[in-house]
Amino acid sequence: MPVQTNNASALPPTPPTLPPLIEGTQWKLTDIGGKPAAKAVTTTLEFRQSRVGGKGGCNSYNGPVTVQITTRGLHKIKFGNLVSTRMACPGAASTQETEYFQHLSKITQFKREGDELVLFTAENVANLRFLLLP
Repeated sequence: MPVQTNNASALPPTPPTLPPLIEGTQWKLTDIGGKPAAKAVTTTLEFRQSRVGGKGGCNSYNGPVTVQITTRGLHKIKFGNLVSTRMACPGAASTQETEYFQHLSKITQFKREGDELVLFTAENVANLRFLLLP
């Protein structure tokens, strides 16, 4: 039988979560820097409990993310220091992964429209587009 206490601090902390708009969602890159993503390369982005992760094209990555939902316009997003595995990637996978991480580091805003997620720079340039995965 569990020990009962009136001390609320005895409870384990609840992990922080992201807004329902993106919490628990997983996305596949469709457009990078205004060009279609390479069809043979899978680049993903997943949001879960104030963290982000996925596959850059060859390597897995993850790190912290903070999101602020606004009442109009674009929502704010900030990616923390991302870490990734360091496997050697051939051709298109290496090229797309390098470009993806470069674009991701410049992202400050986003919008979700149905099954599409668009990430923007501070200058309101749509740098990355994703399609929702089931």
